[in-house]
Amino acid sequence: MTDLQVNTKLPLRRNRPGTKAKDWCHWPEETSENMDSLYHIQQYIQQSIRRNPSDIDFILQSPDQQDEGVWKYEHLRQFCLELNDLTVLLQVFIRIKYHFKLINNLLLLFFF
Repeated sequence: MTDLQVNTKLPLRRNRPGTKAKDWCHWPEETSENMDSLYHIQQYIQQSIRRNPSDIDFILQSPDQQDEGVWKYEHLRQFCLELNDLTVLLQVFIRIKYHFKLINNLLLLFFF
């Protein structure tokens, strides 16, 4: 198989434009041994979160033969990704409630 050919036996793991919320990331799960992409650790963590977000012990459990430092780094990376999403969602409410106070405080701090 050349670089330009696509392996059609593997499921396509992409969310197409117009995908409904119930079908978002709705593809078969893979074991950590079968994941061979560059971001396989991130993919495994996200798959574990989608399976059961309340099962913290399972989400934090490292697969066999996984470097502990890389595992911790990828969890921190996933936390930052989700924190960014939360920040964007809260940004509208923060702007409405605190926008003028922040501007006034910054101007006062700047002038004094």
